[in-house]
Amino acid sequence: MGPHLEQEDKFDGSSKFVESELRFPRIHSFLISTNSQAPSQNSIPLSPRASGNVAFRALYIIMLTVVWLLSNISVTLVNKAVFQFANFKFPITLSALHFLVQSVFTHLYVHVFKRVPEKELDDRGTSIVRLFSLLFMVNIVVGNAALRYVTVSFRQSLQATIPAMVIPMSAIFLQKYFSLRVKLCLIPTLCGVALAAYGEMNFHPFGAFLCAMGCFFAALKAVLSNKFLTGNYKLHPFDLLNRVAPLAFLQLIPLSLVMGEAQALSKDWQNHANFHDISLIFGSALISLLLNWASFQFSQATSALTVCLAGNIRDTCTILLSVAIFGNHVGPLNACGICMAVGGSGFYSYMQYLEMKSKAAKAQPLKSVHTDSSEKSADR
Repeated sequence: MGPHLEQEDKFDGSSKFVESELRFPRIHSFLISTNSQAPSQNSIPLSPRASGNVAFRALYIIMLTVVWLLSNISVTLVNKAVFQFANFKFPITLSALHFLVQSVFTHLYVHVFKRVPEKELDDRGTSIVRLFSLLFMVNIVVGNAALRYVTVSFRQSLQATIPAMVIPMSAIFLQKYFSLRVKLCLIPTLCGVALAAYGEMNFHPFGAFLCAMGCFFAALKAVLSNKFLTGNYKLHPFDLLNRVAPLAFLQLIPLSLVMGEAQALSKDWQNHANFHDISLIFGSALISLLLNWASFQFSQATSALTVCLAGNIRDTCTILLSVAIFGNHVGPLNACGICMAVGGSGFYSYMQYLEMKSKAAKAQPLKSVHTDSSEKSADR
């Protein structure tokens, strides 16, 4: 429901994954669209070589940017359209379909085409993967279910709270701490979210609760994923998705039975057995798959700043298009809150980017000094 490997801005330490999630959070799609900036030692880039034709590479990056933006915006809007226009009331089934498509794709990508090496895990690692798949599944289902009850603009603004949740979680689980300047940047965002919620004309308490829980699970998933993507195991993002997606799909089958969704769908499936509904439902799964691929390629070919700016363009376009497509009423107070949340998130992302660049610049002289001292010791 993804992994951004930044080629131009590499920062040492396992905290890079969490820092990337703070800049660029997602909650409704799969691993590669949410946790997509995790470094990997085993990555096999598919983009053209940097030494190749400059014009072709520039065109390739422009194409990736367009595909990434369109897939990012579309996956939210199409999922909402499935619930609103197709009247499809089965978020667990929709999530299961997404996981099934992801499972097939990653199996082909890892095992058949062997574009990513599969790493062996010990018994402890396998057990953790199983537990992580449960969190992974809950995060996606809750995020999709929330779209049934709330507007896209409200959910997009509420997603801006994910960094505020990741900060204390990273301190607890990873002993990773952030500067006061970065924390203060979250104040305008949180104020904007409060205004957006207060001014929401179609406020739905249960939908707001699901959105908040979705943000919480997304933040927790971002922090715990660090153990696999940049921790001791250092799995390639597609390798991790290949392990998690099939388990999550299998977990959703009994859940749909317990919640009564499977029984309800068996009675209602004829109402959705038409080209319009089937196109929307399967289209959402395919767009999510495209988003995973585009997120991985886009972050490989561009820098952290590009991803940061593109993320804010994505949020703005998603909100504007959702208002136009779904006819959501946005009052003055609600509009002010949304602008504060998106603008504050953009400012926070930029400050986070500057801080990371500053850390990298400070680490470079130390590396040079260490190299020089090593060379002198070798000469002796």
